[in-house]
Amino acid sequence: MLTNMVNAFGLGAIGVFTSMFVSFLDRRRDLGIMKTLGIDNAHSVATVSTEIVFAGAMGTLFGIISALLVTGYCLKGVSGNYIAMPWTVAAAGTGVSCLILVAATHIPRAMARQATVMELLYGRPIPIYGQRY
Repeated sequence: MLTNMVNAFGLGAIGVFTSMFVSFLDRRRDLGIMKTLGIDNAHSVATVSTEIVFAGAMGTLFGIISALLVTGYCLKGVSGNYIAMPWTVAAAGTGVSCLILVAATHIPRAMARQATVMELLYGRPIPIYGQRY
């Protein structure tokens, strides 16, 4: 069961990162307009991080609830008994999901912090490593 959980959360991590990165790319103009109006880097990073954490937390919650429901009521083992998911697996899944959220916020946060108004408004490449002065 642990191997299946690791595979599922590995695929989930790819999905979460991809959706959060695409969400950031879709909102580049919004962040550019906010920076034009005077929002500082800390607030733009907080905006991006809040969206990512909220979406990830809701996905984790719905995923664990649906996994508990499916394994508890729909899947039967070889013996004919329903397969129950132990609470330790659900807790481990929640912990792994939190780590995935931290990793998924790193690149969009760095891009929001480093981006200039021109890069955000006109879709220019944003360097994510290295400090600008």
